[in-house]
Amino acid sequence: MIQFIQVVPLTLFLILAGEIDTAVPLNWQIPFFAGGLAGAAAIGLILYNKSGFDRIFLGINSYLITGALAFATGQYWLNNFYGRLGASGMLLWVLAIGIITMVVSPGGFIGSASADERRIKKYSFLLLLIALCAFCLSYGFQGHRLLSEILPFGGLLIAQNLFKSKLTVLDRSGNPGGE
Repeated sequence: MIQFIQVVPLTLFLILAGEIDTAVPLNWQIPFFAGGLAGAAAIGLILYNKSGFDRIFLGINSYLITGALAFATGQYWLNNFYGRLGASGMLLWVLAIGIITMVVSPGGFIGSASADERRIKKYSFLLLLIALCAFCLSYGFQGHRLLSEILPFGGLLIAQNLFKSKLTVLDRSGNPGGE
């Protein structure tokens, strides 16, 4: 249940963004404030419960939090930058979280508790490459919902789940997870 909480900020943001005139930059305040507050609450709850973060949703929630902070502090240049990036702005944050977690976290970007450090690094690097491709696809096809939003995020989440399941199979069976 606690892992589900990480999805709520994005869901809230998307619902509220669907109700505004997106052509007016200041209209984005409500979706960013709601999503950012929900993202901060989700991060706080996960830290409190000492649960693991889903790295992709940590990146998305970081995007929402910084967007909300930009509005709160009058740093409209950041919101304008996010507006130019569209959905690929979230993926930029996912890439940043991917790089940081590959360097500082034993679970890597994949976020696995597997004992096989070599495979964690391998799958984390592959996931980072997929995130980079997702960013490029999203940025290159801005305004095309399927190619800029649905396929990049869907593909990234599918790859993450596939890689995590391979690590889980390895840990449960002791064999190389189908490789």
